[in-house]
Amino acid sequence: MVTCPPGSFRNATGMCELCPLGTFKNFQGSASCVACSPWKWTYNIGSTSETDCVATCRNGLHSSLRLPPCSECPANHYRDTADTCTKCPTGSSTSCKECPVGTVTSSVGVTSKNFCFNADTFLCYTGRCQNGAACRVVNRDYVCDCPAGFTGKNCEFIIDYCASQPCFYGNCTNSPNNYVCDCLAGVTGTQCEIEPDDCSSNPCNNGAVCIDGVLDYTCLCLPGYHGKK
Repeated sequence: MVTCPPGSFRNATGMCELCPLGTFKNFQGSASCVACSPWKWTYNIGSTSETDCVATCRNGLHSSLRLPPCSECPANHYRDTADTCTKCPTGSSTSCKECPVGTVTSSVGVTSKNFCFNADTFLCYTGRCQNGAACRVVNRDYVCDCPAGFTGKNCEFIIDYCASQPCFYGNCTNSPNNYVCDCLAGVTGTQCEIEPDDCSSNPCNNGAVCIDGVLDYTCLCLPGYHGKK
């Protein structure tokens, strides 16, 4: 009597034959091959271990091998088996049903309204919106109403109002919903943009011409003179 190796069985003719797809055999002998558990399949014939059984394509997806990589069924078709898409009968629905008002699904491709969950509970769970922001549901999505000084989908970022360097001649400090400019001595304006005329006091002597600068001045001296003034 023929003893068949793992991955094969003795057929009706008494010869060893490789285990068909969807089955395996991890021992030597003539017994038939063992079927994979439901929703699992093998890539090749002659499998010798249960680990060769992999999850088949999920609902709405198919593959000629029944296994990944999987593709969506074309429009107006539905998945008959993991390897077959069948054209929808005339008059049948080709669109998804909407969940009841106030509910959402946790993922795409669900098959029952039992997977429609309360939107407020599912989307606005504790801690989703950060830094004291309030959460609300809008069009089956959540929106975080950020308090002053915060931004981002979940209000997770602090707004840096000083990033644009709004203060001309001074230091910028962030406040809860704006910025404050601490101006250098003599400079005024909300953005420290008004710089005084340093030549207004006529600081240059002996006929020199005064050139106004930024919080400073330059004296263009006549021949024979030198110095700051």
